[in-house]
Amino acid sequence: MQDTSISWLEPVVLGLRIGAMVTVALIGIVWLVRSDATSRRAARGAVGLAVVLFVWGTTMVLLARWGVFAAGASGTAPLIPLAALLPPLIAWRLLPRFASVTAFVDAVPQAGLVGVQVFRAMGGVFLVLWKIGEMPGEFALPVGIGDVLTGALALPVAWACARRMPGHVVALVAWNLFGMADHLMAIGLGMSTSPGPLQQLALDQPNLLIGRYPLVLIPTFIVPLSLTLHGLSLWKLRRWRRTR
Repeated sequence: MQDTSISWLEPVVLGLRIGAMVTVALIGIVWLVRSDATSRRAARGAVGLAVVLFVWGTTMVLLARWGVFAAGASGTAPLIPLAALLPPLIAWRLLPRFASVTAFVDAVPQAGLVGVQVFRAMGGVFLVLWKIGEMPGEFALPVGIGDVLTGALALPVAWACARRMPGHVVALVAWNLFGMADHLMAIGLGMSTSPGPLQQLALDQPNLLIGRYPLVLIPTFIVPLSLTLHGLSLWKLRRWRRTR
């Protein structure tokens, strides 16, 4: 029987969540000043994104604390995938329509959008949970390794983009696609290893922790945030290539 009351998870996940929110909100403002693109429109975009992050993150914390995503709750099966995929789909569709957001993304260097995703290395917590017997290896191993690789590669890819090194565009596209594929794999494995009608793996050790607070904040907040950043990075690259 799994002991799901692992107290050290809460400060770890919450700390990473807050760090991700603050970093994403402030890294752009810092780069905004560094790039001398301090227009009022871009500043409004930065502030607007920070407010959205705060409201969204707070909502996910409340839902997670209320046990909305926990196994056994009514309609749990589609809720975590919905929370992981719907926000980035909405963001990819709506954000480019706001001139302030477009100005903000234009002002933030590609290296900033990539480098901030070093927080993906937090997926190493899945490997720790597998090692201590709290999470099935069918989920923890591929997802944890994929997340750690994505986070570890974020800095060298960001460095290559900042220096405009040969092949940096190819590396940027490959890194973004790898990071997005890792998330999609994690969502699929999460459904197939958690209790519910879609469970096909880990039948002897269901993936219970992924739907419980605070770990559930990873698929319901960190994952969609990361997917949104991947989308913005590719969108910025497309806009840059069009202007050349």
